[in-house]
Amino acid sequence: MANNIGDEENPEPTAEGNAIQTMETNLKGLPDALDTCVYINEKWPLIVDDQDCATRFLKYQPGNFLWAHSPNDVAKENLRKALLGSLRYGTWLVLHLGTTSLEVEQFFDDTHFPKSLLTLRPVECNNREFWEPLLRQELGDPQPEEFQIRDGFKFIVVSKNEDGPPPNTSKAMINVIMQGPKGKKGAKPSKKDLDGALFGAIGMRETIRNSKKMVEAAFEGEMDAVKEFLDQGYSIESTDAHDHTALSEAAAKGHCDLVEYLVDKGADPNAQNDQGRSPMYRASFHGHTQMIELLLQCGGDPRLKAGDETPSDIAKDDAIKTILSEWDIKITEQLIEDRKRKIQKELESRITNAVERERIARDLIRKELVGYITDNKMKEFRERMDELTMEAITNNERARGTAMARDDRGNTLLMIAVTKGHKEFVEFLLSHYKTLDPDFDKDERKIFYVNVNAKDQKGWNACQIAAFHQHKQLLELILNNGGDPRAKNAYNKNAFDFGKDELDAAENVMVDRSEIRNVLNAWEEDRVARLKEKGIEVTETFVAVAREPKPEPPPPEPEKKKKKGGKDVNKAGAKGGKDKGKKGGKKGANNNNNNNSNNKKGAKGSTKGKNGKSKYVVQAKGGKTGKKGGPKKKS
Repeated sequence: MANNIGDEENPEPTAEGNAIQTMETNLKGLPDALDTCVYINEKWPLIVDDQDCATRFLKYQPGNFLWAHSPNDVAKENLRKALLGSLRYGTWLVLHLGTTSLEVEQFFDDTHFPKSLLTLRPVECNNREFWEPLLRQELGDPQPEEFQIRDGFKFIVVSKNEDGPPPNTSKAMINVIMQGPKGKKGAKPSKKDLDGALFGAIGMRETIRNSKKMVEAAFEGEMDAVKEFLDQGYSIESTDAHDHTALSEAAAKGHCDLVEYLVDKGADPNAQNDQGRSPMYRASFHGHTQMIELLLQCGGDPRLKAGDETPSDIAKDDAIKTILSEWDIKITEQLIEDRKRKIQKELESRITNAVERERIARDLIRKELVGYITDNKMKEFRERMDELTMEAITNNERARGTAMARDDRGNTLLMIAVTKGHKEFVEFLLSHYKTLDPDFDKDERKIFYVNVNAKDQKGWNACQIAAFHQHKQLLELILNNGGDPRAKNAYNKNAFDFGKDELDAAENVMVDRSEIRNVLNAWEEDRVARLKEKGIEVTETFVAVAREPKPEPPPPEPEKKKKKGGKDVNKAGAKGGKDKGKKGGKKGANNNNNNNSNNKKGAKGSTKGKNGKSKYVVQAKGGKTGKKGGPKKKS
């Protein structure tokens, strides 16, 4: 079964079949689900969106929304710019595959949209090695030293394929299954239901203030009174007990000027009462010919029935019957379509404004919470969190601030507290949500929930930060609350790596980290013992050491003799010695025949010659040679 993000503080994606990870969420919980994918499970999300709920929500978010079937959207240069822009400004890059079976991998290009975007951990996409090759100074991009990225970048893929998302993409990402809103009594959700879900997700509250008195004023044709009610914020679609709108009441009484004013303000000329009677039906029944002509020009639909009767069927005036029968219905259809577009445009404008207002408000609240942690203001922090909790519960909306808020670099409140050494804050963040009842205090528990192993944009978690800053007590607290010291950051370091002593150039200890080592190694010993006790094979263990062991020097290579002319020096020397010895022997013999005083020399030379050596020769040691490779003579 997949987990529901709305029901769990820490949803873990489940595997389906062959390593496909999935989780379920509704639109209200989608932002939290995306954070879970990126910051906890370290994979990008693939949203399966059958009802377009997430699609509508994502369109209004800051960033880039691209359609896979649009050649312009997926052009190489556009993909490159979109990726760099989203990285630089910490926004979302959404690639919508639509109903196609396209794989994301077919859009990859090493120099524009690299495949590593999908194969790397999200935190590694923040590394310079990933984004620097994408910069083009000749096209106006900044120098690498000036290119700064912000936390918040997410690569999101959306699929609406009825047969399921493309398999390769599905395996490489976490599949987020959208649960759309439900209609009344299990029926298909209406547009109103879908809009309501969207409004709730973006923090847009559509408060409809109803005024029966305005409807009554419209019935009496009191233009000024109707205007005053509208100025006071009452809905133009206010109804009485029988679902009559102000426009319907004005049409029934023939107040053309008021109907024209209400239509210009956006009132619906086809709103039906509890018996299905439209403004045109009522005007026809009462014989208001001029009103019928006005309503037709405003998009009133003469085909709408109350029961089995149309406005023409109940018309008492033949002139009205003639007007309705001769009317070109295509004009009505066009006017209805134009009105829909106008309403949708106005709605989109309101949504865009609401999203921007909500984004700004949430950002201010985020900075406020970060400030309380940084300045160690526990009282103010708790009071503000309680206010945000009550606000979310009262309005039935996603909380605008939670204990998982982050600073601009992606540090959670827990990470900030650990960095600053604020023990009281660390204890509160790690323990408070656990004191709340999972059922009775479900919403509050979710707001105060803290994931101890969440990472920042460089992959650091609370364990690594505590070890790095030598906060022994905080490290123990984190480990006791489920912290994982084995997790690696973008630099391939884990908490155990920060247990090494800091040494100077002479390898003398400058900073002793033995306390941190002891805590980490004790944790690891306990982990291994528990696994063995359960009969689980331990395949990998970790240890914090004082310093890196010195690598053993390589064994000395045998001394190689230089070669000249393709012959080894030693062999050349030996051969040369023999030749010289023989020549010396012959010379000594000749000298003996001619001169007795040289007899002994010749004899000695002859003796040396037999042994292949000459007393005039120094045998090569270390390969010293003459000009031609032979041994040198003594002087």
